[in-house]
Amino acid sequence: MNAPAGPSPAKRPACDTSLIEEEPRGSAAFSGSDSQQQPIQPSATPTRPSAASTLSSATPPPAKKRQIDLTGHLISTSVHQKQDLDQALAELLYATRTPFTFVNHPLFKKFCNMMRPGYIPPTDKQIGGQHLDHCTDRLQADMKQHVQDKPTTIQQDGWTNIKEDPIIATSLCADGQGYFNDAVDPGSKKKTADYCADLLLKSIDKAENEYKAEVLNCVTDNENKMNKTREEVHKARPDINVYGCMAHNLNNLGKDLTPTAVMEHVKEVNKAFKNIHQLHGWLKECPGHVKPQLPNDTRWCSRPACLRTYVHNFPHYKKIANEHRDEMDPGLVKKINNIAILANAQDLLDQLSPIADALNRIQSDDCMIAEATHIYLSLLDVPALEPHKDAILKATIWVRILCHRPPFVALIV
Repeated sequence: MNAPAGPSPAKRPACDTSLIEEEPRGSAAFSGSDSQQQPIQPSATPTRPSAASTLSSATPPPAKKRQIDLTGHLISTSVHQKQDLDQALAELLYATRTPFTFVNHPLFKKFCNMMRPGYIPPTDKQIGGQHLDHCTDRLQADMKQHVQDKPTTIQQDGWTNIKEDPIIATSLCADGQGYFNDAVDPGSKKKTADYCADLLLKSIDKAENEYKAEVLNCVTDNENKMNKTREEVHKARPDINVYGCMAHNLNNLGKDLTPTAVMEHVKEVNKAFKNIHQLHGWLKECPGHVKPQLPNDTRWCSRPACLRTYVHNFPHYKKIANEHRDEMDPGLVKKINNIAILANAQDLLDQLSPIADALNRIQSDDCMIAEATHIYLSLLDVPALEPHKDAILKATIWVRILCHRPPFVALIV
């Protein structure tokens, strides 16, 4: 028995040669220089391009990545910038008299790193070494430009520094500006008139030869030793006008006109309310009070300031003395209640105030010799100073002599 016939096999479809990609050159079909292209035989099953091959042929090769420009995103400090920053920092420390060890503090280094990452500030040795030398050279060059061939006044003064070392220094004044000239530590040498005069003459030579200044005037304070110093300088250099400090002379005049007894009473009361804790606390509780001031020989105009604060605070002193009589020193209470001391203090303040005002005007930076002379002589017309007119005339003798010297007659006229 014959088996039933199954389904007839399907005919193989014709090959669609349009879907067949041409083999790329360089493949195995084209290996060898003498090879000839072989005809493509139709395959039994139709072949379609894969997604990967289609994608690879359609996608261009990835472009080369460009390096990112970080300019503007990072802070860099060049060598020249660091030099400028270091010098600016050094000059700030010099101007503010800040200790050089300030730059070694960790918080300051942290601050610099936050302000400009990567910047390392100079050390204290560099601040006191190379940067100080550079700043000195620059200032000296600038000073020479300002005083060269200019009419100049040289000033000498002495003092004791915080280490109790004596210092004698000179400065130059030209066109209303002051410039440091030199300073000397006398050491164990006695600061006699001859020694100070010798130093002053050397300073004049330095100003004329090194800075090319035209030194015409010489000023010192009015101490007896310095009066002798000016005489010695005038003998050696008669072409230079020498005179004492007008402001210092006014300060001495005010000191001479101040009665010691009145000033001692006022000073004692002010000192108690300034230094005694309980009295100072009571004074602070009074509205409108001012801080009591004490006289000081090295601080000019301190005597009028002491009298002024005493007169201003007197109502508060009296109120405190009445309310706390049993808790205060009886002698202090008696002086506070002495109205005569207040009257004398007010009269003395009326006499010293014009002198203090004249002193402040004369010691200002822009006061010239002609103006100072007018201010000085105008004290003769103050009514409150009428009882002391002889003392003022005696103090102004050298001023009137100075006015008759040829260089100053034109200034004053």
